[in-house]
Amino acid sequence: PYTLLEALSHGVPTLTTGVGGAEEAVLPGVTGAIVPVDASPEALAEQALTMIEGGLSAMRVASLEHARRFTVDAMVTRTERIYEEAIRVAGGRRD
Repeated sequence: PYTLLEALSHGVPTLTTGVGGAEEAVLPGVTGAIVPVDASPEALAEQALTMIEGGLSAMRVASLEHARRFTVDAMVTRTERIYEEAIRVAGGRRD
């Protein structure tokens, strides 16, 4: 979900369900919170209050810092490393 990455890049702490990629984008208690997909409205409200009481300004700073992990340059570098590792493991074969 690019919405989570966009929120990070703008320093917006995020409250989300466990959608694909949420565990990588949102650091619980640091940049936001992740609740179960079937969480009740009360559980969502409780988590939102926990985030607010925990200090959103620290989460904003952490979100901006964590967003650096998802820049285009950072993601290209990680993708290149994955390809290089795959080639190394395959012994350089190009079948």
